[in-house]
Amino acid sequence: MRQLIIKIPKGHKEEVNKIVKKYEGKNTFNLSSEEGDVFYIYLPNQKVNDFLKEIDEFEKPEITLIPRGVISLYPLKI
Repeated sequence: MRQLIIKIPKGHKEEVNKIVKKYEGKNTFNLSSEEGDVFYIYLPNQKVNDFLKEIDEFEKPEITLIPRGVISLYPLKI
């Protein structure tokens, strides 16, 4: 998993949430400000490139890709 921090102009929150879901994003949350919306996202490594191509369609996205892998852990149901 890779952590990404993305800042996009206001008004695209729902579109970004659909894209995150499409690429199997986990543990996602969003912060809004006057400047735009900021998303913290964890994506599977193999889906990051395609996700970034799709996000690049928005006007002037700012993207931070954390350079180390992250392991998502889920509780087991026994």
